[in-house]
Amino acid sequence: MWSNAYIVGIAMTLASTLLAGISQLLLKIAAGREYKNWLQEYLNVWVITAYAIFVLTTVLSVIALRFISLSLSTALAATGQVFVPLLSWLILKERISVQKALGMVAIIVGIIVFTL
Repeated sequence: MWSNAYIVGIAMTLASTLLAGISQLLLKIAAGREYKNWLQEYLNVWVITAYAIFVLTTVLSVIALRFISLSLSTALAATGQVFVPLLSWLILKERISVQKALGMVAIIVGIIVFTL
């Protein structure tokens, strides 16, 4: 059914999307802090780590495209709309509304239907 390479490509794409969500969370944490000057706003551990992770996600995504189609990669990228709210809920204690939860379920169902 699915080859090992196909599964690796899916896993890499999902990992890339999850890492992008973590990166976004780090940027939000950085934005909520006070800094002495504008340079520290951009050159601090939170921001630098977030952008380093973004570079990693780009590399992972490009490598994953060797194993899966671009259309599947695009569909799997929608998991970012699931990962970011879940990470925000877990780490920042943000609330997930019923509408957002239903949207997340719709995304997951859509991806499952697309991949089958």
